[in-house]
Amino acid sequence: MRVFVDTNILLDVALRRGEFFGASMKCLSWCEETSHETFIAWHSISNLFYIANRSSGREVALEYIEDLVSWVDIAPATKREVVKALSEPSKDFEDTLQMRCAESAGCDALITRNPNDFKLTQIPVFSPLDFCAEFID
Repeated sequence: MRVFVDTNILLDVALRRGEFFGASMKCLSWCEETSHETFIAWHSISNLFYIANRSSGREVALEYIEDLVSWVDIAPATKREVVKALSEPSKDFEDTLQMRCAESAGCDALITRNPNDFKLTQIPVFSPLDFCAEFID
């Protein structure tokens, strides 16, 4: 299975976001420990660094990203995915970019805390809790 992880899941773990941390961490740990392929968007790295750097400092942010990219793949994205995202009716352009990256990587599942924002994709979308219930627990 090819799993795509939205930036908010990465941030839940990097920032240890209270009620979201447990399920998000469980999803990431499962992805890392299994033989399934895990993808993130290229722009998730810059977003993650920007937010984690402000919250936890540069060294912590870079260490988290270094660990992350040691086991995840970066979904391929070209001008084509950006142009397609620009033409779609979506309230959140960044989420649309996430969807297009997941599709370009041929993912079978997308994990996000905002499943309702991903209705334009044909990929099955799961919250961390739903993903855990379906595949882990």
